Amino acid sequence: ADANVWYLYAGLGKNGAGAVLNTVAYLPVTLASDGLPSEATAWKATSAKPASARWLASAMLVDKSVTSRLSAAADTWLYLGTGTNAAATGGVNAMDAALVKAGGDVASWTSLGNTVPKDRWGCAAFAAANQLFALGGAGGAASTGGVSGQLCGPAGSGAPCTPAPGVKNFNAGIGLQTARVLM
Repeated sequence: ADANVWYLYAGLGKNGAGAVLNTVAYLPVTLASDGLPSEATAWKATSAKPASARWLASAMLVDKSVTSRLSAAADTWLYLGTGTNAAATGGVNAMDAALVKAGGDVASWTSLGNTVPKDRWGCAAFAAANQLFALGGAGGAASTGGVSGQLCGPAGSGAPCTPAPGVKNFNAGIGLQTARVLM
């Protein structure tokens, strides 16, 4: 992999006609020696698609900077969280993860099923300390609530489950001072 090329991902959402999507695209961005973007080529569709279409979903990137539970230190996983249906009247209880390959495309998507509380859409999400976090955005409405779940890892890693990219033990986590949505 080229250390001077980074990738920006855009996934799921709605198109201009209001149809909910299950596609993901990525943009290779080349960094100059000063660390600033010098070139961004065209967006590319990933070769694999997540199983469930949804919008107002979260996305998290997991690499060695946020977890010690990877099968290989160079692994990077892209996670797509729960979302809502086209009318925003109900949660789509799905979570998917894909291993990022050299060049930015992803391997096949792994469905993680209903591991995340289904009402977490319109939330802010991030990965840190061997966990995935979702804050606010309960059922598409402003919320102070938050949840976190532990990342799975290879046998012997101390993870609560195997293998990566699974997530287990989602529970009430850090809350927000002010109720928020669509962060």
